[in-house]
Amino acid sequence: MSQNAIEYLKQFRDRYSKEVLAEQLRQSGYDPVDIVESVNAVYGSGTLSLVQATPQVTQPHYAGFWIRFVAIMIDGMIIWMANMVLILPMSLVISSMGDELLGGLLGVGTALFAVAISFGYFIFLTYRYQTTLGKMALGLRVYAENLQRPTLGQVLGREFGRILSHIVLYVGYIMAGFTPKKQALHDILAKTVVVYKDSVQ
Repeated sequence: MSQNAIEYLKQFRDRYSKEVLAEQLRQSGYDPVDIVESVNAVYGSGTLSLVQATPQVTQPHYAGFWIRFVAIMIDGMIIWMANMVLILPMSLVISSMGDELLGGLLGVGTALFAVAISFGYFIFLTYRYQTTLGKMALGLRVYAENLQRPTLGQVLGREFGRILSHIVLYVGYIMAGFTPKKQALHDILAKTVVVYKDSVQ
């Protein structure tokens, strides 16, 4: 039994439920046995059980190859539409130019811009929201292997690692259907996983 925990419970018992306070103590690093004894000392014997004070471990539901395939198709359509809106006018201007050298340079610039749109889309959404519009539609989210939010370095490594996943007939993507955590090659390189968001608390 912890005297500090008891004082904390007494201070906030009128503002929060015992379940909320017990969870706060658990997140603060208190041992489940100390939490049970402290709660029962303040609220009465038998108020909280050890099972209630012990965090329940849930198994994440990793997203397999086909569901991720559908997600990437949705993302691909979104990027294609964005390119049509942003790139098509530039392409029409380039095609109307009589100067082949200038038109060629602008053509290269337009292609690089299209690549930047794709990378920017995946990097921004994955880092900011842990998902993309395609994954969001299917209830998927990107995590680090420890099921924490991925770092910017992991997100960058994952997205540039997708280049390797494209090589040799998309074998890097197909790996998601056979690896234990349903990881594609770029997931393995970045130490990330894709899971159904509702399976991770």
